[in-house]
This record gives sequence, structure tokens and C-alpha cells, in this order.
Amino acid sequence: MTTSLSAIIHNTGDADVFSLQKTEVAPPSTGEVTIAHTAIGVNFIDTYFRSGLYPIDLPAVLGDEAVGIIEELGEDVTEFSVGQR
Repeated sequence: MTTSLSAIIHNTGDADVFSLQKTEVAPPSTGEVTIAHTAIGVNFIDTYFRSGLYPIDLPAVLGDEAVGIIEELGEDVTEFSVGQR
């Protein structure tokens, strides 16, 4: 199984609750792709989640924006190809 370095919070609070952890990435399901991220965005909204101002289920992986290269295709994926950015 592939691993990823993820920005994770297990509790809400100040910046000390934020950590980087290796997480397992499951193979893509039908209609999904696996993307090797080359850049991600942790945005101001993530500070609201981290601080507890906006509710979020914990633990939570922060960052909703990313760019990268497609590494693997799930079944029935026809509009993308491995290696595509």
C-alpha cells in the first residue's frame, strides 16, 4: 500500500496540535484516481478547523487543494491517464 505525508490534527487548539504523519493510501476505487501530490495548500479555513472555530470530525487531515501526477487509475476511469498532470 502507498503512504503519504499528511497534515493531521487529533485535537483542536493552537498550532501545536498540527502534525505531519505518514498515512496509508488505499488503491483507487471505481471511478477514482491516485495522485502523487507535488504541492498542497493548507489555507486559512484550515486554521478555523484547527482552532475549533468550525467543527470537524477528528482526527482530520487538513488541506483541500493539491496538484500532482496521476499514479494509478481505478476501474472505469477513461478521461484520465497515468502520468497526466
